[in-house]
Amino acid sequence: MFRVLHLSHDTAMTERLVAALETGAGVVRMDPVAETLREMAASVRPDLVVVDFGVGQAEFDAAMLIVRALHEADPTRPLVALGDESSSSMVLAAVRAGVRDFIDHAAPVEVLQRQIGAQLDQLRRAAAHPAGRLVVIKAGQPNDGEGLFAVNYAVLEAQRGGEVLLVDCHLPSTIAGPALDLGLNYVVRDAVHDLARLDRTLLDTVLTRHRPSGLLVLPLALGAQEATEVTATAILAAVRLLRGMFSCVVVNLAGLQNVELVGGLMADAQQFYLVASQRLTSVKACRDMLTRLAAPEAEARITLVVSEHDPAITLTDVQMRTVLGVARSVRLPRTGAGLVNAANKGVPFVTEQPRAPYARVLQGLAGTPARPARLGWLRRMLAPRARPSPLLRSAHTAP
Repeated sequence: MFRVLHLSHDTAMTERLVAALETGAGVVRMDPVAETLREMAASVRPDLVVVDFGVGQAEFDAAMLIVRALHEADPTRPLVALGDESSSSMVLAAVRAGVRDFIDHAAPVEVLQRQIGAQLDQLRRAAAHPAGRLVVIKAGQPNDGEGLFAVNYAVLEAQRGGEVLLVDCHLPSTIAGPALDLGLNYVVRDAVHDLARLDRTLLDTVLTRHRPSGLLVLPLALGAQEATEVTATAILAAVRLLRGMFSCVVVNLAGLQNVELVGGLMADAQQFYLVASQRLTSVKACRDMLTRLAAPEAEARITLVVSEHDPAITLTDVQMRTVLGVARSVRLPRTGAGLVNAANKGVPFVTEQPRAPYARVLQGLAGTPARPARLGWLRRMLAPRARPSPLLRSAHTAP
């Protein structure tokens, strides 16, 4: 049974909600006190919150503060407002603040049952669809090769089948857009703003798809300003919601250092690729990050990715993963100018040069079968030649 928290001083309204939801949810009423809001939500752990906006301006203003605090704490939790539906300005302001539905305070029990019941039905449908895989890519310090690694890895994941989304947090602007020759307009800030109504229908309309692979891309920002307008909590909430809509979500965290964001995604991820180069500064940055996170239970899911691996450098991948306390590592071979040239053309390197060593390493990580080498000519040369039967020889030589 669902838990519904009613924030109101109106006990009579609570009784009406209990009557409306008696078979589908338990209703708990608490006074709307902003100072104890987090404690209330933690103790009740509601699936849905109904906020009473009252009928006057003062009550409305107080309720708006409550809604904003609730939405900031957990943007995925559905909020429903009870208030004066005749005031279009109040309804619009509440919806913009994160309310999913606005119901008139005087609505009969049947209307309460239908409209709040619709929100509970959405929760049931979300619970019936398990979250897709989450793959996180992170560099200890920026520009260690993580950006193009993420783009090419995500393309391979999309080619495997299913619906794959790349959330590109490269700053100051997206690297996936130019690397895949995509025009991007919808960013994470927009998705956070739309969380109350976010679904695949909306996303298929606003997200840009890389047609050759089917990959969809959601950038954190197209400019530096957009990146500062969204919190770590909101990004986490958006990613967790998006996982219910895609078979796989790949998040390129690039060089972001926010402990709440990195730690939250590390805890949720099935695969966590930590990208580093063969430089002491890069290894130290990775070690410092892991120390700040202090998440030993996540180490089993971490794979160290050594970018632009050069066997001539004496700092080996084995030494790097020993310092970091990571059990697995892979080496990304040097590509010369190939990787950058492909990105400059807006073409994934893994599709332009699928037999290159770099591409084959990524194919192994993404579970994509490597294309067999074209050895038909060699097989034909080595195959034993069939000798004609005596009957055929005699037929050909007969006068």
